[in-house]
Parts: sequence; structure tokens; C-alpha cells
Amino acid sequence: MGLFGSTKRGPQQSTPHPLKQGTQIAIVDVNEEWVAWARAEKPREPRLGHRCGVALWAQGDDILVLAGNGGTVGRLSPRMADLYLPELLRLQRRGRIGTTDAFVKWEGSKGGHTVSLNWGERAVLGGIT
Repeated sequence: MGLFGSTKRGPQQSTPHPLKQGTQIAIVDVNEEWVAWARAEKPREPRLGHRCGVALWAQGDDILVLAGNGGTVGRLSPRMADLYLPELLRLQRRGRIGTTDAFVKWEGSKGGHTVSLNWGERAVLGGIT
């Protein structure tokens, strides 16, 4: 416990907070074992792929995509991360972790794997929290 009774919380100790969804944002550095699991275990939805619940955690300048077991399965595209960092950091200071859906594309798809998020804080649609 830190000064004034505060303690740093990690992703596993944080309360889930559903994020607003809207568009699909690319995931990079995706864990291939997780992709194989999603394709084997989750039903494929037309035009979307295999839907999986994930959590987003800000760490430095990156936004990590975490699976249900807390393991990192990828990162939000660095080109888009700065739009979402302020709101995720605000959630984390409150002891919360953002949750949303990820879409693992089917084998042979030309599109990349994505997460569903509303536009960032600076956009017209009001952010993700």
C-alpha cells in the first residue's frame, strides 16, 4: 500500500468496465495460439470473424489486448493507440479495466484481427467510457 492508502492495481485486480463499441481497430503482434484457439472454439460470424471477449490495458505508450486469463494476446495498432490512451488511463486510475469484443478473422481472410471500439475521446461520438 502506498502513501495515503493507494495501491497500484494491475489488470487482474481491476473491475471490468464495458467500453462503447463502434468501429474495428486493428490489433498488431497477435498471439497465434490465441488465434488458433478462437478459430477452434468460437463460432464464426459473417463479415466479422470469431468474436472473443478481451480487455484493454494501457502500458506506457501501448494498449495491450488481454484475453480472459489475463495473458497478452496483442497490442492495439500504434497508429490508433494515442486516441484511446487518455480514457484507458483514466479508467485505470479508478481501478477499472476496459472490456470489449475482439474479432479474429477466419483463415484466408485478407483483413486483420480487430477490436471493437467507439472513436476516441477527441472524436465527435463521445469516446469509449
